[in-house]
Amino acid sequence: MFAPEEKFDELVQAYLAHWLAGDIDAILSMHAPSFQYHDMTSGTVIGTGDMKQFLVDTFEIEGEGKLQFHTIKYPKKGSAFFNWTQRFSKESQHGELLLHGVELIVLQESKISSVHEFYYYDVAPSPETAAPDSDDHEAQISKLGLRQDQLAAISLKINEYFRNERPYLEPRINLAAVSAALGLKRNQVSFVINRVIGFSFYDYVNQHRINYAIERMSVLDASVSIVNLAIDSGFNTISGFYSAFKKQTGMTPSVYRRQMLENSVSARTRADDGEAL
Repeated sequence: MFAPEEKFDELVQAYLAHWLAGDIDAILSMHAPSFQYHDMTSGTVIGTGDMKQFLVDTFEIEGEGKLQFHTIKYPKKGSAFFNWTQRFSKESQHGELLLHGVELIVLQESKISSVHEFYYYDVAPSPETAAPDSDDHEAQISKLGLRQDQLAAISLKINEYFRNERPYLEPRINLAAVSAALGLKRNQVSFVINRVIGFSFYDYVNQHRINYAIERMSVLDASVSIVNLAIDSGFNTISGFYSAFKKQTGMTPSVYRRQMLENSVSARTRADDGEAL
């Protein structure tokens, strides 16, 4: 049973006011016992038990940045959709860091049952370098035949495709093949990976390959060669595997595996000692 329309609008406005005030307890009081926060950018889901620390960390990161909410819409009964922006006080060499967000909140029985949020970083030109009208980002999205609210769905679609189908294991993977598999235009996929997920296409591919290699290291016998591990993970050159692995972990594959094995032996030793006591 949803709250009447006027009451629903009051709840949404109260929720936004609590965010602007940084009132963590008030925000938590609006959550249903089974509340879930869905971070659609990273694919993370946070439940009620972890929300307080998440909010503490979030407000600490936001610091003095100015949060603004835009264009609240009610796509269907019991839900509200809105855009927001957050300017960070920390500046890059090109201007202020700007965080764009799109959020969907779902209410049930006068409580928020879930929040689905998508966000991405951009750079807001500083006053010294900004053009009189700076709509470049929106213009790029429009040229791609997309709306701002579609970026979250495409980002989620890409992440799920890589997680479930593992296209990165194909050594000849390319942007055109991924775009075709997703039923999207090549420039749309490129834009979302670059500007939303935050990687170049091949850095994104290699991140998945290295994560897969690390997962395989934890279950494979130590006699399996690094060469075979690299090939199984989608790399067609050993140098490419070493370079990507060290870029992500700070270690070569051999050193990383040796440390993993040593840690595993130490853990088993401690467990055996504990049983002996």
